[in-house]
Amino acid sequence: MKFKKILFALFCLSTYNSIGQSYTFSTTSAAYTNLTGNTSLNGTATWDDPIFVIPIGFDFEYFGEALNTLYLSDIGVGGLLTDTPNDFGVVSILQVYGADIIDRGFDFNVGESPTGSLSSISYKLEGSIGNRIVKIEWNNVGFFEDVFLNGTSNSNATNFQLWLFEVDNSFEIHFGPNSITDSNLAFDGNPGTSIILTEAVDLDNGTLGANGAYVLLGSPLNPTFSNVTTFAQLENSNLNGVIPNGSVYRFTPSPLSLDEFEISELMLFPNPASKIINITGLKQKEAYRIYDNTGRFITKGTFNIGATLSIENLTNGLYMIQFKNGQTIKFIKE
Repeated sequence: MKFKKILFALFCLSTYNSIGQSYTFSTTSAAYTNLTGNTSLNGTATWDDPIFVIPIGFDFEYFGEALNTLYLSDIGVGGLLTDTPNDFGVVSILQVYGADIIDRGFDFNVGESPTGSLSSISYKLEGSIGNRIVKIEWNNVGFFEDVFLNGTSNSNATNFQLWLFEVDNSFEIHFGPNSITDSNLAFDGNPGTSIILTEAVDLDNGTLGANGAYVLLGSPLNPTFSNVTTFAQLENSNLNGVIPNGSVYRFTPSPLSLDEFEISELMLFPNPASKIINITGLKQKEAYRIYDNTGRFITKGTFNIGATLSIENLTNGLYMIQFKNGQTIKFIKE
């Protein structure tokens, strides 16, 4: 299973009131370099299904949601990040590497140990404000079946990094040298690993959100970027082979189409406005997001009934405010 705590595959969809943010995909190559001056997450401790908190260092938008922290979650198998520490409810998931990875120094006779690690997980923040990159590295990681069967004589290993870019909210996965010679030991009988982007997964009932998930399929040299809508499809979303050293997979958020905003009958005034706006027609406190006229996410918050919303910090132009219930209103800042 790609998400090990979801032990079933339902074929229905749960619908979440969200805008269909999507990504474009490209592949290139670059020399792989191990991080230096990085902060270790595991130190000298061995790990299996690790749980770590990773500070991003800036607000990074993933499917339009601004995140300042990522969580390496044990709902995956070592290479799965989420937007929340919870292992229940609705979460966003970025599965950087879907194979069941493990510390190559892990000893099944004693379990996790405070010493003996041969595989480090670390991160580093680089660059100046507005152009920062946070890099997360999995170094010399092994594979569960290989370590379980062969102990410290295991021979299959790989290296990879995730780079998050502040400037445009894109991200890249960089793949380094590997010694994968047995796909059965590395990928549990699958031909390769899986890489998955999901805006919403309901962990309680095993369903995807309305926008499904994005996966990579086919040749690791030139994968096909596909949208899937069921867990049955997700289960078969593997690459057909080992990702070569120096490969870089880049994911760039696509601007939203204005057609994706469903205009509601809520009332907003004044419109145009320069400092504050009022909204009537809400029946309860609602979370909201504001997008500009290109569909780019600007900010988010919670609107209370009878409250006002300051827009002084927005530049002049056309905006959409979308509430969690799906209702959207256009307004002009002047």
